[in-house]
Amino acid sequence: MSAAQANWIAKGLKAFKSMPRAEQAFTLMAGTAVTGAGVAFGPMMLMADDGVEQAPQSIVIVESGMPEDPDQRALIEGMVAMFASCKAIIGEHDAMTGGGSSSISLWQADADDIGAVNLTEIMSVGHNGLLQTLMVFTAPDGPPDAPAPNYLTYTDDPLSAWRTTPGAIASVIATGVTELRVSRSPEAGGSATVRLGLTWAPEISDATEETVLAITLPAFQGR
Repeated sequence: MSAAQANWIAKGLKAFKSMPRAEQAFTLMAGTAVTGAGVAFGPMMLMADDGVEQAPQSIVIVESGMPEDPDQRALIEGMVAMFASCKAIIGEHDAMTGGGSSSISLWQADADDIGAVNLTEIMSVGHNGLLQTLMVFTAPDGPPDAPAPNYLTYTDDPLSAWRTTPGAIASVIATGVTELRVSRSPEAGGSATVRLGLTWAPEISDATEETVLAITLPAFQGR
């Protein structure tokens, strides 16, 4: 990865993370640990009205393949923080089994109209195989209480749905990713774990490297 590419990726991720909607998350990070396998953020704790922390809600970890390249490592750490700030997993799609583009959709925060998933509170992270990029899709700024349409919350192909959403915002957060694999497993208590396997484009040899993120969050109950 060139210095220019690394700078561009870092700016793109920083710009996305600084978006007002992302800053509205009401969750509180309660601890960070760095392990031999990579980075673990969590568990997430919800702050009740009386100030008492409730049960852990989510854990986001790098299960394997933490990159040695410092720019890629910083990117993965940023992605872990981004996923850890979300409230729930809405859905996921794997290109190997369903065609289209691999992706994961998440409920960023319950900032407005508490208890309802609003259009401006959803984001999808997906892969563009042609450009070898990871993209984040979000809704344009609008009425904070506008409900999310069914074609976004119930679709089997989130990125295709975002591409038909008027004014949808797309941000590049990573380049040099040749493949994104997505798998899901249920967890106790209404949660789910979605694993994202990112295959990096080789820079020198023909050997490829893969980073696996495990995202455990409450599962969206509407599906």
